Amino acid sequence: MNIILNRLRTGLLAGGLRAAIFGLWGFGGAVLADALIEPILSANMAAIGGAYPHSILYFGMGGASVCTAISACHLLQSGLLGARLRALATPGLVGLVVGAIGGVAATLIFSSVDTSAGSRLVSWGLCGALLGFGVAPQLPNLPRERAALGGGIGGVAGCLIFLQLTDLLSASSGRMIGIGMIGLFMGVMIVFTDALLREAWLEVILPNGRMQTLTLGDKWVSLGTDERAVSVYAVGAPLIGLRYRLVNGAVICEDASKGFGGNVPDGDRRMTGSVTAVVRSFDPSRALPPPPTTRITPAPGPSPRPSPTPSPSPPAKRTVSIRLVRDVCRIGSAPTSEVLVTAKGVAPHHADVRRSNGQVEIIPVANSRIDVSISGREIDFERISGPKLLHEHSRMRIGDAEAVFLTGPARFEITS
Repeated sequence: MNIILNRLRTGLLAGGLRAAIFGLWGFGGAVLADALIEPILSANMAAIGGAYPHSILYFGMGGASVCTAISACHLLQSGLLGARLRALATPGLVGLVVGAIGGVAATLIFSSVDTSAGSRLVSWGLCGALLGFGVAPQLPNLPRERAALGGGIGGVAGCLIFLQLTDLLSASSGRMIGIGMIGLFMGVMIVFTDALLREAWLEVILPNGRMQTLTLGDKWVSLGTDERAVSVYAVGAPLIGLRYRLVNGAVICEDASKGFGGNVPDGDRRMTGSVTAVVRSFDPSRALPPPPTTRITPAPGPSPRPSPTPSPSPPAKRTVSIRLVRDVCRIGSAPTSEVLVTAKGVAPHHADVRRSNGQVEIIPVANSRIDVSISGREIDFERISGPKLLHEHSRMRIGDAEAVFLTGPARFEITS
């Protein structure tokens, strides 16, 4: 019992806020779909004709909207919505198909078995489970069966609300609130069920202090600047700065900046760029790193002559790739900079980068020093005082950091 209570408490704390946010997005997506569908159904009821076409349209459009909204919520929280906006077509299409299938199944149950509240609960629960099954691949390490369970519970909960409202509201208003409740409880229960049943997860703390949790499993959860591959976008990080996964109960971490790869314990905290990642587990002992190698102490003998203390070697430099995702980007050491450069001699707002008509120019701010070599050759470096157009492989010196401008996509490779 204590284990169950601990999971409930920890799951609520770790996934409660995220579940609420996902639920609100699911509610908004479902209500939007109903607002679009109701006028079509009212004006073309005779043309559409029959319960099956009606259900296919209603649940198909609702499913597409809910799945798209929940997937968009995840991408927005991860800082990837702008880069992967086109990818929302996939959950939308999946939601349309599974929603239509759920609508057919719901109509079959409702019309063939009986029209009681029990058959409605089964029908809506089935639709919610199918939608959860369809949206699962969009969230990292969310098993389909876990998402289907959460979606099914959400569908039943939404139906219960719908049944309570049918006597108080009109049919159309009841349907709008009812399908909204499906989206709300589906978003809440998918995240909350996952939070209760997972073994380990990652707490990701963003620069604004907001935190999100990502379930760890067989698939890598990565943080960095490669928008096509990472789970969370981290300003100022390498393409893949950190990545984690769960293997046989142990959390595996790869830290590019430190050249580290291996098991990490519960509570392990690392930073890449402007983002901090903390490992969490319901059973901390399962994620402990292997024991250290035993050292054998030699028998005492004559003390060797002390050797001169070597001077500390300078810290190794690292290179990060930062894409230009906006037409105007700020370069500086401030955490809010789109192009974060933390090297010595870099001002909080050091320069601006502007993109227009396929051209990119860099503009120093105030007296900030920037040396630019348009050709990329060492001999061609010169200090600039105003806007300067950049070309492929143009080099810059920004404080103690060096940067190379590359196109396709437009980005800076910064070494500091």
